[in-house]
Formats: sequence, structure tokens, C-alpha cells
Amino acid sequence: MGSSSPLSVTEPAADLDILLQVRINLRLDIAVPRHRISVAVANGWVTISGEVAHAFQRSCAEADARSAVGVLGVNNKIAVRP
Repeated sequence: MGSSSPLSVTEPAADLDILLQVRINLRLDIAVPRHRISVAVANGWVTISGEVAHAFQRSCAEADARSAVGVLGVNNKIAVRP
């Protein structure tokens, strides 16, 4: 007799949950100008885009996106324009 659990660690996080977590991560990261970064999520894949002044800001934004639970990958389209 099997039992069904309402929680499963094998199910991917919902895209909306990922989107909200990435936005929170960006908001908490003072190195990233969050007002210049856009975030989209589709099937666990995060796309970040926009413009920043320094390469380290681009890297920080990607790390913020990757650290969200459920992220399968990150497509970093952020341009560095000093």
C-alpha cells in the first residue's frame, strides 16, 4: 500500500517560485544594480538580461540566479557597458 506525500524533493520548483527567489537574491546583493536587471524563468531555466558597468556585477547577478532553489541553468545575457 503506497502513500502519497504532498511534498517531493524530486519535483522541480515552480517557475514563479524561482523568479521570486532570484529577484530576492538580486535585491539583497548590494553589488548588483537590480533596477538594471531583468529576470525571466521558463522550465527551471533563468534568463537574466540588462546592462551593468562592471564584469563583477554580471558575475554576481549570475551567482544570485544560480543560488535559487530549483534553477536548472542560467542564461546570462547581461552586457557590461562602462
